[in-house]
Formats: sequence, structure tokens, C-alpha cells
Amino acid sequence: MGDREHGHSTENNYDNLEVIQAEQATMKIKTNDFKEGFKRLYEATGTSNVNDIIIKYVTQDETIESLESLKKNYTDRISKLA
Repeated sequence: MGDREHGHSTENNYDNLEVIQAEQATMKIKTNDFKEGFKRLYEATGTSNVNDIIIKYVTQDETIESLESLKKNYTDRISKLA
């Protein structure tokens, strides 16, 4: 039996191929976007471990407060020495 006898045509096969190729192109773009985003996260956090990234994000306010406190303490100590 030929393609037409099974209800298929070469034109339908080409249409399906174009759909599959378009989907593959979309997935490639999405994958590249994901990779770029992950690369930027790595550059910002210094780690590629997802759990470490989450911990750094969740604790960033505490880290900022701690650094500001240290800055104030050292600024005060420098002022006293001057």
C-alpha cells in the first residue's frame, strides 16, 4: 500500500517535518537561554550548586547587614586611632 492508501501524503509528511524542525529550533533557543541564565547565576554567586545559590539568595539580607555592621565597627576603630 502507498502513502495515499494509508491516508498519508508526502505533503503531510513535509508539514510534520517542518513542525518538528520548528519545535527543535524553539527548544534550542530555550536551552540556550537557560544555559545563559545559569551562567549568569554562577558568575553572580560563584557556585553552580543550585542549593548553594538558593541559600545565598535567601541569606543575602543577613550578609548585607553583617557587612554593614563590620564596616561601621572598623570605621569607628579607625576614627579612634586617628
